[in-house]
Amino acid sequence: MQRGFMLIEVLIASLISAIFGVILFAAYYQSNRVTRSIDDFIDVYSREALLQHQLERDIFGAFIPEQAKAKENAIENIFVSTNKDGTFDMLTFITNNPLTTYGGSKPRIVRVVYRLKPDKVNDHEKNSYTLFRQESINLDLKAFKLSDTLDAKSIRTYEVADGIKSFKIEHTAIVPKEDKIELEKKDVWHSDSPPTSEGSAVELATASIGISSQQEKEKGDKSDFSKDSAGKKEIALPQVVTFFITLWDLQKERERSFVISVPIFVGSIDKDEMEEKIKARKEKQVQQQNQKKQTQKQLQMQNFAPVGTKQSIVQNKKRQHNIMINGKQLGDNILLEKQTVVVGGGKSPVGMKRKLVQVSA
Repeated sequence: MQRGFMLIEVLIASLISAIFGVILFAAYYQSNRVTRSIDDFIDVYSREALLQHQLERDIFGAFIPEQAKAKENAIENIFVSTNKDGTFDMLTFITNNPLTTYGGSKPRIVRVVYRLKPDKVNDHEKNSYTLFRQESINLDLKAFKLSDTLDAKSIRTYEVADGIKSFKIEHTAIVPKEDKIELEKKDVWHSDSPPTSEGSAVELATASIGISSQQEKEKGDKSDFSKDSAGKKEIALPQVVTFFITLWDLQKERERSFVISVPIFVGSIDKDEMEEKIKARKEKQVQQQNQKKQTQKQLQMQNFAPVGTKQSIVQNKKRQHNIMINGKQLGDNILLEKQTVVVGGGKSPVGMKRKLVQVSA
């Protein structure tokens, strides 16, 4: 007769197995959760790093080419950012930092266009966008075909980042005003219609565009091109471009926000104004040189007195000098004697006569 297991033994074995199973399941769940968090962290911050690197590289090189100031066939739309139905649509400018290519042409000046498009695979309950970058040696914005297509020939297009929840740009410009400082916000920035200057004070004008709330989607502001008194178009770049970006994680459950500020060191500098400044600087240098020559000439003339006059050269004075000889400090008393000489009559002027009176160790 075989002896079987007692009920209490079966229950204890089942309890021990259940405890081990719960521990293993909890460890597996926690490891998956940590792995997913690490993957989300790496994915989000790698996209943010790529965005920051590319935006800073492109905008650091933004400038106003000389072709934009030509009287005929001038390049337009030097720095333009637009929105569509209250949503960021396009940012374009001319830069001298194109993408590096191997085996092909290596231009130094290109036009760059950034566009924001909805994701192809998109959850309709959550907004998600993809940022594209276009580049071409053709500086005319019309060549980029402002339609929805991104497959234009001779235009290099690639995806910068996806999973973007919101993308907002804020342009900061320094604008003179009458007697106060105000903040002015615009939905559109155009280099050919910069904020106007009125008076002598300084104003920080902020033009912001981006993915905004439903209340702002009906707004739109397009300014006319402004011209100066001579009828010449003003061309201006913002001093600082700030990006406010919010990215989804891989599961589109959490979001992370970033702020990227990029200064533009080259603004609207008039060539004629710069030439006038250089000319004025050269004239000032010439005046300083002429003044220096006149001073030297006057000093040379003072060394000669009229014939028959007496000139006092220097009064008696003693000075103490310390010198080092073979590591020993020696003091020498030098006596400057006063001499009165008659200048003229074939005699040369006599200067100071130095006598070494005493040297003591």
